Amino acid sequence: MPQSLAKILVHLIFSTKGRRLLLPYEPFPELHMYARGIFDEQKCHMIEMNNVADHVHILFDLHRTAVAARSGPYGPSDGGRNRRTATAEPR
Repeated sequence: MPQSLAKILVHLIFSTKGRRLLLPYEPFPELHMYARGIFDEQKCHMIEMNNVADHVHILFDLHRTAVAARSGPYGPSDGGRNRRTATAEPR
């Protein structure tokens, strides 16, 4: 029986525009839920997510049928529609 096996872990880092200190130092639950929903839609398993004031780290398992260029919260697959939905107030 043929089968296709793959285990690709991706460490994604993205930052706020201009590295402005917009995110709280403690975990930002709304951002984490938002990102998890996007990864779930793309059949990718988000393993870990942490944020600091100016950037976010995400470790996820890329699904074997997913295209790397279309994965993550701001990949081309959303056409930029969701680019500004997760916002935080500046300090």
